[in-house]
Amino acid sequence: MITRHEKQQRHAASWILKSLCTNESWTEELRGRKKTHKRYLYVPLFSIAGQSKRYDLNTLKETCYLLRKNRHVHIWGDDFDPRAMLVQVSAEGIEAHKKSLYGNYTLMLVRRNLAAATGIAAAVAIVIGMGRYTATMKHAVFQNQMESKQKAGDASQNADVSFRKHTR
Repeated sequence: MITRHEKQQRHAASWILKSLCTNESWTEELRGRKKTHKRYLYVPLFSIAGQSKRYDLNTLKETCYLLRKNRHVHIWGDDFDPRAMLVQVSAEGIEAHKKSLYGNYTLMLVRRNLAAATGIAAAVAIVIGMGRYTATMKHAVFQNQMESKQKAGDASQNADVSFRKHTR
């Protein structure tokens, strides 16, 4: 069974590979005779952590070591301060990103958006239900007022008829 920490590392690994492979500012294009090749640069872990809103620096550091163990990234310069290390995606890492080896990051975003849409739909249903309830209550109050006016009108007509009988 996968623990929460392992799940978080898998999602972080997927996110790191995606960001290293798709961020244009972290690549160079090398133009050859027939093709253009991308050269992936070493990126400081601080820069990677600055792009993330979800993962802290220590989680990303541990995830980079996991990715290095699986030969999906190259790490350079982690001798003195592991947080200041430079990270570069490897060819195996590019393939792992294409195959979604660590899980699909977009699937997680779809799930999150689906949960948000469900919450919004529930809130709208509650608001509509409350609107219908209050409309029913207003209708009942209006009906009561109309009935009391009719009773008052009937009473005044009865009083008027009885007054006419007595005055004749």
